[in-house]
Amino acid sequence: MARLIQYATLWTLRGHPREDHEWTLERKIKAVAGAGFDGVSAVLTPEHRLLAEKHGIAHLIGFISSSTPADFPAMIRG
Repeated sequence: MARLIQYATLWTLRGHPREDHEWTLERKIKAVAGAGFDGVSAVLTPEHRLLAEKHGIAHLIGFISSSTPADFPAMIRG
């Protein structure tokens, strides 16, 4: 049977709750898990994986982003 997996995009919590007092990455991931999401989407780091596992987030979608096309080859290689 098909299952709908819901992701939260972490950029939606940028500057939340205030620009001068933004939540930590852990607090964001904990809130996403508490709201019932199955996964998160972000420019991923190893910390995202550790926190996702800690708070029961099963799925991660990573992406890269740049407004300069010449940046992409190096970003893809890591």
